[in-house]
Amino acid sequence: MNQRVRRFAAVLLGVAVWFAVPGFVFAYEISDGAITVRLDENSGRLALFAVRGVQTPLSLLFEPDPRTSTISVLEGNRIHRMGDSGGFARTMERAANRLTVEWRSSSLRVRQHAVLDRNAPGQVRMRIEVTNLSETARPIGIRYLIDSAFAGVDGAFFRTEAGQSVTTEYRMLPSPTNRYWVSFGREGAFFALVHGDRVTEPEAVVFGNWKRLNDARWDYAVSGRRGFSLVPFSMNDSAALLLYPSLVLNPGASRSVDLVLGVGDAPGARIAQFDGAVPPIAAAPAPSAPAARATPVAQATTDSVAEVNEVLREINRLLSSPRAVETADVEALQQRLEAIQRERAAADGNRR
Repeated sequence: MNQRVRRFAAVLLGVAVWFAVPGFVFAYEISDGAITVRLDENSGRLALFAVRGVQTPLSLLFEPDPRTSTISVLEGNRIHRMGDSGGFARTMERAANRLTVEWRSSSLRVRQHAVLDRNAPGQVRMRIEVTNLSETARPIGIRYLIDSAFAGVDGAFFRTEAGQSVTTEYRMLPSPTNRYWVSFGREGAFFALVHGDRVTEPEAVVFGNWKRLNDARWDYAVSGRRGFSLVPFSMNDSAALLLYPSLVLNPGASRSVDLVLGVGDAPGARIAQFDGAVPPIAAAPAPSAPAARATPVAQATTDSVAEVNEVLREINRLLSSPRAVETADVEALQQRLEAIQRERAAADGNRR
């Protein structure tokens, strides 16, 4: 390791240690002690983690690139992929128990809410809401691609309530006797509730290789001869595609779909909590409404994340510069990190 890299390795280690400080919370993150939901600030995509005490949280969705779990909206014959399609402005919001990301274009407003309920720990209620902002009626369809972090066990990647062990591509039709599916691996599992009171039933759930489902224009024709690998692009790469039919929305009208995701592979007993008892998700405040003032701790967290990002950008700038990195450069960055750590410690002290 040359001297230049060694110096910056020390600074980057400081960044990593800062992120590992007990009590640190990402700017867009909520947790109930059993499940953590995080909204990626760069992509606007949601990530889910099972909380495991002092152990590192277990990622339920593919973590290295949160963009692989994505919402698509069919507007007439045009498909918009949230976070990828142009023409959409994005905003994000965090409340005590809810994360919301909004994408807005000249004709559509798409919101995704993730809500935790203290009466149902380890579960997150998802709502995808689409509003027609245009002056004409148009059909609107919704699909949600969920990229599982798990590689299955003994060739099986998913299991349905009806008892289907999914080893190849499979199309699940939700029903009163087939209310949920489970994604699992040797590390853990999570389930999705797709039928029941206040849960919107998709017309189908398609299980298959992530790349094949991601590359499909909209729906996907399954084949029992295809598994969850696509050589040489992705191996044991499992995903679930939730398909919701198109509905005509008049100008100003909205539609929404709801589902529940939860930690674990035995949700049967928990589902009883949802039958007739899932509280509705409150509507997000209108964009014109003034934003709630952040608490001092939340504001300190947001400011700290921004400051760390500035340090990382400065490191990238210096690494790409043709001039030699001086000791003074490294010391200045280390001093900035130490100042951020002091501010975080003070904020944590105020919270206690």
